[in-house]
Amino acid sequence: MTIKPELILYGGTELDVASLYRETEAAIQRLLDENTSAKRSLETTSLELEKQRSILEDVQSDYAALSNKLQLNQSLLEERQRLLDEKNVALAETANRLTQTNEAYVLARADAQRQQKEAQASIDEQMSVLASLKQQVEAQSVLLGETSLKLSDTSKALDAKSSEVAQQAQVIDKQYVIIFGGLCILLIFSLSTLIITRMFLKNKAINQELAKTLETLRDTQEHLIESKKLASLGEMVAGVAHEINTPIGIVVTSSSTIGDEAELFLARLEDNAIKKSELHRFLSNLKNTDQLIQNNLDRCTELIRNFKQISADQVVAEGRQIYVKTYLEELMQTLSVSMVRNKVTWSVTGDNPKTVLDPSLLTQIINNLISNAINHAFSGENLNHIEVSVKEDGEQVYIDFEDNGQGMKPITVNKIFEPFFTTKRGRGGVGLGMNIVHNLVTAKLKGTISIDSQVDVGTRVHMCLPLQN
Repeated sequence: MTIKPELILYGGTELDVASLYRETEAAIQRLLDENTSAKRSLETTSLELEKQRSILEDVQSDYAALSNKLQLNQSLLEERQRLLDEKNVALAETANRLTQTNEAYVLARADAQRQQKEAQASIDEQMSVLASLKQQVEAQSVLLGETSLKLSDTSKALDAKSSEVAQQAQVIDKQYVIIFGGLCILLIFSLSTLIITRMFLKNKAINQELAKTLETLRDTQEHLIESKKLASLGEMVAGVAHEINTPIGIVVTSSSTIGDEAELFLARLEDNAIKKSELHRFLSNLKNTDQLIQNNLDRCTELIRNFKQISADQVVAEGRQIYVKTYLEELMQTLSVSMVRNKVTWSVTGDNPKTVLDPSLLTQIINNLISNAINHAFSGENLNHIEVSVKEDGEQVYIDFEDNGQGMKPITVNKIFEPFFTTKRGRGGVGLGMNIVHNLVTAKLKGTISIDSQVDVGTRVHMCLPLQN
């Protein structure tokens, strides 16, 4: 061991030197142990990072698969939008045909009224002719009576042969009167029969034309109902697409955030500048982001499942067992896009009875009622709200659709279910929405429907449907 001159200069002994040497060796050993421990910790951290990198790659592959599915869904939505546009064109053509049919019906009705007036005038004319003939017959009868009296007076002055001739003449005169009266009666009967037959034929032709027009209107209404179904299905497609955009956007944003943070973390790791707190923060953010992605993907799954069920109900018109309140909640959630756009809140309350019915009919009824409330009830100045309540008594299920809009006058309530009645004529209103709702409730679902409304208070549509298990 070499002793430095400085140590001897300051008075250090060999014992001090040996002690200092041992302390130095101990310090070096501690440094070596700490270095070894740090290497082991670094290796553990590297393994954890490899695991996290593997998890990240799995997440990225899942994200790529989700992106592919999203592109596929977008292409399907575009195709459905194209089909919806075609259906809208067909609906416009149907509306034109319905307008033409309505005009033809008005013309046919006017022509029938004109023909009826002509027939009535002809009947009045024939009745006046018959009255004139009756007066002539009565005058001839009086004249014949007077002639008979004269002949009777003359016959008294004649002898027995003249009396016999007079009697025979009286018999002939009586027979003539009877024959003339019979001919008059026969003529009157023939004219009456001719007039009645003509009127019957005209009325029969008019009734046949009206029956054809009514059948055409019924066919047009059925076609319009189907078109309304497809239109409401298109609105639901647009609504679901809008609802899915939000969670999908959150998933995309979260995934890109994970990628950016992972790149920063790898850069820090390559520079050996990573700290335990940074690692903990990175893993915590990774866990929170994963939970956020999972929640939003679950939301997308729920929306798609509800849409698949409701769209299947729209296409396949058949009865099935449903829980009324649950189905109404899913339906209102699916149709909520238009309500959110118009600042309308909604709620579904009451019982949850189980029944068997055609869900597509209930979907179209609620869709028409929501559309009617948005277009006619709400002015956009108040806190707009729609409440759907359900009650059941074991035999009937009662559904109330209530809004807090501007309400209706009694004259409007009395005409609300009439076809082609609308308060927005010339501004997009056709006047068939509530008529279709009435026909679906009464004819298809075998129920009843009524409306209570007060101006500046709101409107309640009360529906009563049979409960079928």
